[in-house]
Amino acid sequence: MSDPFEPLSAGALASLLGAVAPSSVRALEDCGSVFSIVPPGHESGRAYPRFQACPDTAGDPMRKILQLLGRPDGGAAWGFFASASPELDGLTPVEVLSGSMFAERSISQVARELLSADLLTRLDAVGGAAQAFAFDR
Repeated sequence: MSDPFEPLSAGALASLLGAVAPSSVRALEDCGSVFSIVPPGHESGRAYPRFQACPDTAGDPMRKILQLLGRPDGGAAWGFFASASPELDGLTPVEVLSGSMFAERSISQVARELLSADLLTRLDAVGGAAQAFAFDR
């Protein structure tokens, strides 16, 4: 997989999502299905992390997790998805949702089992981590 955190334009994200027009990406953001950040040094133009277009993440899974997070600003959402979580046995939410690690490192048997679990199990685990993250904020 390409870098899941590669920042994409609305047009590039729309293309990866399929039939979605670039103008629809902002509507997806407004309804809580995707999030964006304004990259440092840019006053206009938003960036959307690539992982939001991955099959196990796009659509309902992303909407559910963002809702559990309390629809945070883009920076907080980015931080949640990119950070290793104790609730996920040291994996990041993106790794759990995708079922694969993005950086080689030693992980526990519990983490290996979580990565190989079915999508519903992985989504529930990330949902629990999202609730803990929202509670701590």
